[in-house]
Amino acid sequence: MNSPTGESIVFFFDENVSHRLREYLIERGHRVILSTDYLAAGTVDQIVASVAVRSPMILVTHDRDFRRFKELLAKSDQKWISKGSGKLQLSVHQSVSVQRVDREIDMIEFHYRRCLSRGTPFYMEIKDSLVRVIEG
Repeated sequence: MNSPTGESIVFFFDENVSHRLREYLIERGHRVILSTDYLAAGTVDQIVASVAVRSPMILVTHDRDFRRFKELLAKSDQKWISKGSGKLQLSVHQSVSVQRVDREIDMIEFHYRRCLSRGTPFYMEIKDSLVRVIEG
C-alpha cells in the first residue's frame, strides 16, 4: 500500500519513539524500521545516525542530541547524506507525538517529495505549536 501522496517514506525509529506512531505511519502506507531490529539497545547516536544516512532512511527521534545530526556523523559518513535520508525531530512529549505527526503528515509528505525532487536531504522538527523545515 502506498501513502496517499504516492511516495512511501522509509522511517528509521530511534529506540525512544512510540510503537503507536509506528502503527500510524504503517497505516498511512509508509515503511518503519526499528533501530533495535538492527542495533543493540543503547547504541551510540553516531552509529544510529550513520545507519540512517547510509541506508537511506529518515531518522525519527525524540532525542535532543540529534538536533546536531550532521555533527554526529563522521566525515566519511557525511558524504552519504542525500535524497531519501534525513531526520524528523520530535520535540514534543511522547504522549502527543502521534497527534502532532497526524496533524502535520501532509506537510511531512510534501517536504519529503520536495527533497526527493531536489536531491536534498530531509530535515524537519515538530514542536508543540510549530513545525520547522530545515533546507538541507
